[in-house]
Amino acid sequence: AALSRAGGELSFTFVGLGPGGAFVCGWTLVLAYVAVCAFEAVALPTVVSYLAPGGFEAGLLYEVAGWEVHLSWVLTGVAGAVAVGAANYFGIRFAAFVQRLAVASL
Repeated sequence: AALSRAGGELSFTFVGLGPGGAFVCGWTLVLAYVAVCAFEAVALPTVVSYLAPGGFEAGLLYEVAGWEVHLSWVLTGVAGAVAVGAANYFGIRFAAFVQRLAVASL
C-alpha cells in the first residue's frame, strides 16, 4: 500500500493536496454518496413501473414539473434503500451473496 493508514481517498488527497484539498474531497464524496442514494430511490420504482405497467401508480401524493409522485413509488424507493442498507449492515459476505443472487436472478 502506498499509504500505511486508513482513509482511502481522503488520506491520499491529504498527503497530495493538504488539508484544503482533503476537505473538498471529503465533502465531494459525501455529496456523491447521497446523490447515489437519491438516484437509486427514484430508479427502482421506475424499473418496477416498467415491469408492471398501469398497476403500480397508487396513491397520488403531489406533482412536480408535470411528473406525478405516487405513494407506491415512495414506498418502493424507501424499501429498496432499506434493503440495500440492511444487506450492507450484515457485512461484506452477506452483501456479496445478495449481489450474486440478484445477478443470477437476471
